[in-house]
Amino acid sequence: MIEKSALLAATVAGLAGFTTLTGSAHAQAPLPQGHWKSAAGEAYLLVSPPICSMESYALGFTVAGGCGWQPTNVGAILTIVRSGLGIGNVSWSVIWINRTNITLDGERYFLLQ
Repeated sequence: MIEKSALLAATVAGLAGFTTLTGSAHAQAPLPQGHWKSAAGEAYLLVSPPICSMESYALGFTVAGGCGWQPTNVGAILTIVRSGLGIGNVSWSVIWINRTNITLDGERYFLLQ
């Protein structure tokens, strides 16, 4: 027969492992795949791995290349990795608000349906 203290220790150890697993599962934000539009309507972001692109009418530029994603517990750094001549890599801080809203460097974007 198992002693109560041994059973309690096994239960606590099991729960500690469960907490660690579930905590780590939520620790990384997913890549925001899809076509996003800024709330101001002046910029579009397309995240379709392996390609990402950003077009800004207000700033008058378009950049496209490979997608880089460095997740954190609340968001990530999205990098468009360019090859060839011209400007280098371009990065933004991404924070998830909900499934259809993110911020890029503090500017709100929504997912186009």
